[in-house]
Amino acid sequence: MKDPDVKSRNGYAKIQYCFGCCIDKTSSAELSEAINSMFHWYRASARCYAYLSDVDALPGSDDLPDITHSRWFTRGWTLQELLAPASVQFYSSDWTFLGSKLRLCHELSHITNIDVNVLTTGTFDHISIATRLSWARSRKTTRIEDRAYCLMGIVGVDMPLLYGESERSFIRLQKEILKTSEDYSIFAWGPFTQDLPWACSLMNPPNLP
Repeated sequence: MKDPDVKSRNGYAKIQYCFGCCIDKTSSAELSEAINSMFHWYRASARCYAYLSDVDALPGSDDLPDITHSRWFTRGWTLQELLAPASVQFYSSDWTFLGSKLRLCHELSHITNIDVNVLTTGTFDHISIATRLSWARSRKTTRIEDRAYCLMGIVGVDMPLLYGESERSFIRLQKEILKTSEDYSIFAWGPFTQDLPWACSLMNPPNLP
């Protein structure tokens, strides 16, 4: 923050318009605690803001821009940012308000394949584990392990972070799920691969009750 060029950096707009939570990644203990707590932080928030940096508002037009192809919907970590908070407000690259999660629920459901009722109520304990995993099927993370870690709050488990374990992180996630759940729909999922993070053994993601 003390660097003279900080205001010219791409991420500075987020600081200028909306303060956020920062994690000290040099501390493994803080990193592990933060990631295990992140879903609960979002759940307890009064309001969250989704900044779609690759969506441009239409000058002089009341029509909303197409958000379908925004990168925000392809990132693993933003899934819990969408699901956990009761209130999410979406903004374009120039901070034009695009709408709330409630207002955009049908469009968001079309983009993410998440049921409208889940988006509007924030309740998905009744949704099968396989279906919850399918919500992340087309999402990616920079680190392989985060493909599993970003799902912990969504499937209701906590576990220590072991960066460097690669694909084993997803195996550990499955084991933790089975310790607390009798939902065996998880076995509908096939191997964890780098090209297809949550590869389903079926041609399409399972749509189980």
